[in-house]
Amino acid sequence: KVTGKNTLESWDLGTIEGNFIKNYPEGANVQKALHLLGFDSINKVESAKCYRIVIDKEKEAALEIAEKMCQQLLANPVVHKYTISVAD
Repeated sequence: KVTGKNTLESWDLGTIEGNFIKNYPEGANVQKALHLLGFDSINKVESAKCYRIVIDKEKEAALEIAEKMCQQLLANPVVHKYTISVAD
């Protein structure tokens, strides 16, 4: 999910988050380490990256640019799922 606002023709696409960059193996390793340290009540750990991106374009162009950035750099389509939207 990408959140942000339009200010003087600049779209602040805010934070990209959600299923988009969850690193399940890393979360599982952290959970295992927490259990070894005595934190037995931990049921699930997920790791995620968030990006805050400001794009100086109109809304539709900014969304297209954000999509291209995800496809070319920010996400690995084999393991990452993501959605992009502009917040009010």
